[in-house]
Amino acid sequence: MFCAEALNGINEKYEAILLSKEEAKRRIKDAHKYDQERFQDALDRDEPILEVDGELLT
Repeated sequence: MFCAEALNGINEKYEAILLSKEEAKRRIKDAHKYDQERFQDALDRDEPILEVDGELLT
């Protein structure tokens, strides 16, 4: 389970943004095909998608 403390810890070292589902869907379209499938699977499981220093992470 994702927690706010983890995001706060990330933000101490990196610029991290928790993306909304709509924003994540828009960003996924620009990713490589392998990454598109991985991120879509994460969205389907209701997992959060972060943007950390310009990179998408699950």
